[in-house]
Amino acid sequence: MFRGWVLIAAVTAIAGLMIVPGSLATSAAPTPPVPAGPHDLAGDPTDFPPANYSNPTIPAPPAVPDTTPTVLPITSYGTVAIPLGTWETVVMNYTGYVAGTAYDYFQTVTIDGAMVYVGVNPEAGSWTQLVNLSAYLAFFDDRSSITISGPGLGLIGNFEGVQINNITLVFYPVPAHQSGPTYATMVEPLFAFSGTPSSAPISIPSNTSAVDLQMIAIGSEFWYSLNPDFTAVTASVGGYNVSTYLQYPWINSGGIDLFSWRPISPVNMLDHQWETFNLTGALGLLEGQTQLNVSAASDAMGADVIANLLVYTSPSVTGAQQRGYYFDQSPVQTVTQTNSSISNPNGNDYTVFDQFDTVRYGYSTLVSTRTGSYSVTLSTREGFANLQSLNDVWQNITESETVSTVQTAQYSERNDHGAVVSTEQLSYPLRMDIGEVLVYEYAQGSDSYYNYTSYFDNVDQGYIALDSTYSDLNGQRSQAYSYVNDQIFDTNGQFLSLLEFGPGFAIILNITSSYHVTNRIDTEISSSRGPDSATFSFYQYRISGLENNSTTYYVQQTITFDHVISYGTTIQFGNHRGW
Repeated sequence: MFRGWVLIAAVTAIAGLMIVPGSLATSAAPTPPVPAGPHDLAGDPTDFPPANYSNPTIPAPPAVPDTTPTVLPITSYGTVAIPLGTWETVVMNYTGYVAGTAYDYFQTVTIDGAMVYVGVNPEAGSWTQLVNLSAYLAFFDDRSSITISGPGLGLIGNFEGVQINNITLVFYPVPAHQSGPTYATMVEPLFAFSGTPSSAPISIPSNTSAVDLQMIAIGSEFWYSLNPDFTAVTASVGGYNVSTYLQYPWINSGGIDLFSWRPISPVNMLDHQWETFNLTGALGLLEGQTQLNVSAASDAMGADVIANLLVYTSPSVTGAQQRGYYFDQSPVQTVTQTNSSISNPNGNDYTVFDQFDTVRYGYSTLVSTRTGSYSVTLSTREGFANLQSLNDVWQNITESETVSTVQTAQYSERNDHGAVVSTEQLSYPLRMDIGEVLVYEYAQGSDSYYNYTSYFDNVDQGYIALDSTYSDLNGQRSQAYSYVNDQIFDTNGQFLSLLEFGPGFAIILNITSSYHVTNRIDTEISSSRGPDSATFSFYQYRISGLENNSTTYYVQQTITFDHVISYGTTIQFGNHRGW
C-alpha cells in the first residue's frame, strides 16, 4: 500500500502536466457578456470604452479522463451542494471580463477554509482560466457540500470600471473498472495572505505516510524598485527549518510593460504557481500537535504567504522517527554600487545592490509499518543572484533563482523492496534592460517636469521546471520525465510620458503613447516508461503581438503570431519485462 502511494505521490507534479486523451467540457460554463461599445449601457453600465484585450489560454488544459463530467455553475457563495460521487479530476473554469480603469486585482477562491486558487486579473478584456483542483479531492470525493468563497459573481464594480466573474466546477468520474487516484486524506489550511512572521497550528497523526506543504509567497508589488530586493520565506517547526521559498519575481500589475500595464498575459499572472515542498523526510519533526511558522529568511525582505498542508495517512503506518537533519544558509553577499556621475534629475545618487545567496537543507526519516519500514531522504539546494547596472532612469536587472531537490524513498517491507528517486529543478530567470531619453524640462515651484521617451530592450522572464522519477521496486523498473518552460522573451517597447520630479520622488503623470512587442513561448514535454509501455507528449504554444495605445486610452493589441503544436504517442511493449 505504501509503495502505491509513494509511486503516485512522487510523480504528482509530473502527472499534472501530462497530456492524456479526453477533452475538457467547458461548453456549459456561462459566457460573460461583452460590451458592444462605449455607449452600450446594458452591457457596460458605466459607459466605459470597450476593452480590446483578450487573454489567450496558453498553458495546456488540465488532463482529464474520458468520462462524462457533471457541470456545476457556482451561482452564490457559502455552503454549496455538490454532486455526490467518486471523482478522478475536478476542474474549475473561471471566466472573467474587465472594462474601464480596473487596475489589477488578486482573484482568489477558497474551499472549506483552504485557498485553492490565486491569480491576478488583466486590467482589461476577457479571460478563461482552467484550474485543476484534484489536489483537493478530499473536499469533493463522496461529499454532499462544500463551503466556497471567491471573487464577486456576475457584474460587479471594480475601482472605476466593471468586472464580470463566472465560476463553474466540472467533476469527472473515475473511469469504469479503474481505481480512483490517491489524494491527501486531509487538507489543513495554514495561511491566506498572512505577512511574515506568522504561525499556524498543524496536526500530523502518527499514521501519516507523507506530507506536502504547498505555498505561494508574494513580496512587494514594485519589488524591482527596492534595494536590496532579496525575498525568501523560511518555514520551520519546533525550531527546525524545513523549507525555504524563493519568491518568484512576479510583476503582477502589468507583466513586461511596467508602465503601460496592458501586456499580452505575463508568465503565471492569471494562475500563480504553487511550489510544493515534500516534507515526508521531516515527518519525525512534524508528528503531533504543533505549530508551523513562516518568517523572512535571514537578510531577506518579507512577503505575504498563502499555504496549505496536504496530509496523507494509511492504516498500516505506525509512526516516524527522525534520522537526520541539516540546514545551512550562507551569509547574503551584498555589493553596493553608487554612481554620482549619472545626471539624476532629483539630485540623489544612484545606488544599486548586487546580491548572492545559497541555502542548503535536508532531512531523513524512518517510517515504520505493520510489514516493515521505509525511509525518505531529501536534500535541497537553492541559489539567488541579482546583478544590477545603472542607467539614467532605473537600474537594469539580471536576476537568477534556482532550486534543485532530490528525494529518495527506500523500501524494506514484507512484499516491497527497492527505491524511488525523484528530482526537481526550478529556475526563475529574469532580465530587464531599461533606459530613457529626456526630451525637455520645465519647472513649477520646487518641482520639475519632463516629457520623455523611455524604452525596454530585450526583457526576458521565465518559469522553468524539470521533474523526473525513477523507481526500481521488486525488479520492476519505471521512469517518468516532464519539462515545462514558460517564457516571455525579446520583448521591446517604448512609451512617451510626462514625469514630475520633486525632492525625493518621481510620479508618472500621464502616458501619452505606448508601443511595444511581446513574444511568448510555452513548452511542456512529458514521457514515461515502464515494463510494458512508454508514452510521450509534447505541447507548445507560441504567441507574439504588438501593443499600441498611441491613439486611444486602451492598448490596441494585435496578435502577429499564434500557433499551437500538440501531439502524444503510446507504445505497447507487450506483457514482458525489460527495456
